[in-house]
Amino acid sequence: MGRGWLAAFAPLFVLICAQTARAEPEECQDALDAYNAAISDVESAKEDYNNCTSSHDGEEDCSSEFEGLKSAQDDLESAVTDYQGNCP
Repeated sequence: MGRGWLAAFAPLFVLICAQTARAEPEECQDALDAYNAAISDVESAKEDYNNCTSSHDGEEDCSSEFEGLKSAQDDLESAVTDYQGNCP
């Protein structure tokens, strides 16, 4: 197979690259801001859960604090996906 196949597929390659181009800089900044907020929320929820589990001596199951931590983790996963899709 010669170099002719490269010339034949070059337009397709350009089209694919154009369709997978990254987002505008402001979308990247928004994604970065959301990521940083999600990290902060995870840290806060982790602290709440840690405080609960270390201070109740079997009187509290800390389920609401754990739910808060799981929710913060879900938000972080979404923020990471958005960041990966919007930033170079």
